[in-house]
Amino acid sequence: MPDPPNIDNGRLPSLRYSQARPLIRSGDLLLFRSRGLKGQALQIAGRGRYTHAAMAVWWGRPAELPYQDGNGILCVCETVEGIGGRIVPLSRYVAEYPGTIEVFSINTHAFRSYDRWGAVEWALRNIPGVRYGTWTIVRIALSHLPIFRWFIRPDTDNVSVAKRRPVCSTARAMADRIGGGVDPVPHLADEWCEPSDLAKSLLYRQKFRLVPDGPRGEGLEEGQTTDAE
Repeated sequence: MPDPPNIDNGRLPSLRYSQARPLIRSGDLLLFRSRGLKGQALQIAGRGRYTHAAMAVWWGRPAELPYQDGNGILCVCETVEGIGGRIVPLSRYVAEYPGTIEVFSINTHAFRSYDRWGAVEWALRNIPGVRYGTWTIVRIALSHLPIFRWFIRPDTDNVSVAKRRPVCSTARAMADRIGGGVDPVPHLADEWCEPSDLAKSLLYRQKFRLVPDGPRGEGLEEGQTTDAE
């Protein structure tokens, strides 16, 4: 039986940042793994191997038109616990957490109606500066516990749910659904979406894992990861 979509079973290639950089487009999905104590707790709470989700965005000079991916600074648009929404250079993450970031491209062949730039614009307008949804992540974690899950159940649509502050994966799902026009996880409300839900979505295609250039990237070519938190 073939592997399910986006499940690499250790076969995902690792690319050095300088090689991977020109292959990444604005709107690509970035999923993070973490093997530290905090990361293990998040994996248990979320029942998945991914602990963080974000969007890749190329940031260029406004005067440089026409604008194209590959020119400027490759950034991460995300929302982080204790910080909120922000934009940071992807190179900083790759250097600090080698081998823990996986790149997923948009499956445009199956989802031709997806508006990549609409999703990117929505993310840039709504994620930076937003406050982190602490209670959102608490509700998601409680929904997995044996007793609490009888009383806290995920909503299946985005019509009747209340507006709550987003966490990393809910912000990403909202950008793709509202800005991009495609719901990455149908039958699950954005505010209940977890990083591992995005990993299984047919909207994305798993491409490669990022390792830094230089000595810190040595020994990580076979898909190994570090103990980054």
